[in-house]
Amino acid sequence: EPIEDKGLAAYSSAEFAVFLAGADPTEVDLQDDRILLDGERANQDLLVGRLKEFYEAQAGARTGASHVAWWAGFSALLEAVVSRRVTRVLKWVDAKLTEFRDEDGTLNEAAARFRAEAEAKARELQARCPDEAEWRLCKARCDHCFLGCLSIKNQEVQVHSCMGSHKCDSAGAYCVDDGAAEQNACGERNGHAGVHDCRVKDHTCGAACHLAHCLNCNKVCARKSGHARDAPHLCNAPAHMCGAPCTAPRCQGRCNISIGKQHTVHKCPEVACTHQCVLPNCAQSCAARDHFHGSALSRTFLEENAIAPDAAEEARFQGAHFCGQPHACSEKCEMDGICKVSIQEVKEETEIFQGKLSTFEYRAVSEANGERRDCCERIPPFQTEHSGVHRHTTDPRVVQYCDKRCPTCWYFCELEYGHNGLHKGAHGMMRRSFFVADAEEIDLGGGRVYAPGESGRAEMCDMFCRSTGRGHIHIMDCDSADPLRCTHAAEDGRRHQTRVYLPNGHVPKDELTHAAYWDTVGWEDSCSAADRAEFARCGYACGHPAHCAPGAAKSQCVMPLWHRPVTETASTRNALAIQGDPGVVSSDGHVYNCSPAHPLASGDNYHVVLVLDSSYSMNGAPWAQLKAAVSAFVQTRLAKSSADVLSIALFDASARIVCEAQPFSAQPQTALPAQATGADTRFSPALSTTFEVLQRVRARGSAVSAFRFGVSAFRSGQVVYTPLVLFMSDGCGSGGSAEMDAIYRAFSGDKLEVHTVAFGNANKDQLRSLANRAQRHFHESVDGVALKDTFVRISSQMKVHVSLVAQPTGARAAQANGPAANAREIERVNSFRQQQEKAAEDDAERERLGEAARAEIAPVKEAADGSLLDLLRRLGIPVGGGERPSRSDLKKAKAAANRMFHPNTAGNAQKSLWDRVYGEEVIKELQNHPDWNAL
Repeated sequence: EPIEDKGLAAYSSAEFAVFLAGADPTEVDLQDDRILLDGERANQDLLVGRLKEFYEAQAGARTGASHVAWWAGFSALLEAVVSRRVTRVLKWVDAKLTEFRDEDGTLNEAAARFRAEAEAKARELQARCPDEAEWRLCKARCDHCFLGCLSIKNQEVQVHSCMGSHKCDSAGAYCVDDGAAEQNACGERNGHAGVHDCRVKDHTCGAACHLAHCLNCNKVCARKSGHARDAPHLCNAPAHMCGAPCTAPRCQGRCNISIGKQHTVHKCPEVACTHQCVLPNCAQSCAARDHFHGSALSRTFLEENAIAPDAAEEARFQGAHFCGQPHACSEKCEMDGICKVSIQEVKEETEIFQGKLSTFEYRAVSEANGERRDCCERIPPFQTEHSGVHRHTTDPRVVQYCDKRCPTCWYFCELEYGHNGLHKGAHGMMRRSFFVADAEEIDLGGGRVYAPGESGRAEMCDMFCRSTGRGHIHIMDCDSADPLRCTHAAEDGRRHQTRVYLPNGHVPKDELTHAAYWDTVGWEDSCSAADRAEFARCGYACGHPAHCAPGAAKSQCVMPLWHRPVTETASTRNALAIQGDPGVVSSDGHVYNCSPAHPLASGDNYHVVLVLDSSYSMNGAPWAQLKAAVSAFVQTRLAKSSADVLSIALFDASARIVCEAQPFSAQPQTALPAQATGADTRFSPALSTTFEVLQRVRARGSAVSAFRFGVSAFRSGQVVYTPLVLFMSDGCGSGGSAEMDAIYRAFSGDKLEVHTVAFGNANKDQLRSLANRAQRHFHESVDGVALKDTFVRISSQMKVHVSLVAQPTGARAAQANGPAANAREIERVNSFRQQQEKAAEDDAERERLGEAARAEIAPVKEAADGSLLDLLRRLGIPVGGGERPSRSDLKKAKAAANRMFHPNTAGNAQKSLWDRVYGEEVIKELQNHPDWNAL
């Protein structure tokens, strides 16, 4: 509905009725349906023109005689109309925003922002005209007469216009005095000073005024014709003005001080300050009635014109520029907690995760925003801030929300600030977490392959727990590097790490159960009761092929996570019977609800088959490098599991078995021959032999001993292993495709893993094709170092233990000690990462400088005659004894060389990196000389 407010009484000055020829402002019905305060020059001129017509219809036209009173009245009208317009617009906005208020009565974020922008824009447009009681009309002299310009002051005025006829409408005074029958109208421009002259008859001199160079000169002499010769020609201007550009900054006016008055500060008719209000987001002009406000020019102008300073005005502004209006505070609420918590659904858009090992698309589901609203307090006029704290509401009933966030997804707690008990809320993408694992590759399936240390932003907080499933663990930093000093035991759901977790393997960590983790970080577990019960169970599974076939149900250990190994005794059997479990106990201490005929061990141990190329091309250095890689593979696997078994098959044109299903602890790699002595390369016999080995081991099983968590559980029985085939070749062999297909069909149900490795100049396409047939992994190793790295990486990635860790680790300490502890932990982690990055940069720089130093030393060494004496002297090391120094002289020279160059010598540590690296290379070169070590 339209806001009925046509009267002007509430917005006009007390003298308004006088300016409207006695009319009551409450009765002045002035529509504003065509008034636009949009800042456009055309609309500003339209507004002023319409109001001028309205005003002159009520108060009369503007003349030179009535100019001052007319200007004051019109300014009051303009001020009232624009103020009314701004108020009505804001009332309309408020009426339309009613439905966008929250339960506490405050506008929601978007509506409040719109309201603030609307008010700021309205005030900005209003500020183009008003300045307290007087509107900022241009006031510059009209380009065609002496009346003031009616354009808006803050516009870039190109043409000054009074919006009138520019002609004086009075009768010629000389015609009246002469009693002429025909009286002509005044021929001067409107607003002129002096006598009205018709300019038709020769009433006045008409010669050029001697001050014609002045700004407001009327150019022709207004004295009577025939005036005395010694009297200078003078126009009818009451005073001739200086006309120099106004000294005030950003002012385009001209000085109106008399040309006869000595002055250094030029001032136009304007009295308003030219600066903008200092408050942020305020576009209004400073309200000071001092054109030079805030400048030393102000004091100079007052002194030159004998004007006393306005002490009250100076005290009010305190040297700053203020518009004189109250302002909305631009600060955010400082009340404890969060003003509002909202979960914003993200549009159906995908984001791209680009990591070291994979690039994939994922859907960013949602993000949580904790909002601190704008302060609701108003800043009083002539102040830069309000008293008291910043707050978004004065209503004591309004609730602030908890400001704690989930440490991994960074969602806010949705409970009231200061609540008791655990934090509670929704969860989202794990933007504040990174992956940790005991391997260098984390394959979550679906093309999502991560490296330790990479962000978990593509994973959902609670969904990740569900995907890792039964028996998964969480990782947090430990307070002690020594496991014997760690205060946590497995019984409380937290224990010291049982393996090394990357990326920061040197940082001691603890393993936590799902329940213990959420309790430690102080958050309510958002997973369902069924999920929580599942997570609390042991993650081991029976490895019998009956459970590995497509569609077959898994049989998992029924005991709690981290249970002690169970031994099959009468008391154990009775306890299991009471619990209703059939109780098939495996040799490694797990209990399964499956057939007693099934094997008595879990399927979490591996049968590794290394299928190695021993053809003639592998002889020599390649064979030695392969043996080193196999040894590193075995040692890496032993550090993770002592229950795996190893088979090794060598092949050239045929294949033979070196060892079969031998425990890793027996170091079976020692059975490898000293050299490769084979002939040509054929893949078919090698993979046929591999199939036979896998089949025999699965059929008969192998006796093992299990050792878990420091408790011995020796027991013989059948064990089912997860098969892993590592096939390595440096050449191009014939066949193999049919045999690889057969292996995949027979053992894919046993969770078969296949890795093919191309070494040196091998046929990469052929080996990649073999890996693809088993839907598994292909690796390329260009040299012996890369081959060893590949074998170690494959070994370390068998049975990966993975977790996501909050970026600011130490969440438990943060919960106990608050933000300060959390900040310290973040600082510690960031410092460690910076140290790692700095160390890597230093290593690269040292290598670069090392090459440069060796290049500089090489010509010195070549120029030497081979003797240690000549080399020392060419390197700048002083040697006494002349041409035939004694052994004692050489020993002193050796000591001097160490003092000058050895990095461990006191004082050398403070040298530049180049000096230290150069010194290291010098010492290395000297140590390579046989006479050096003999000293």
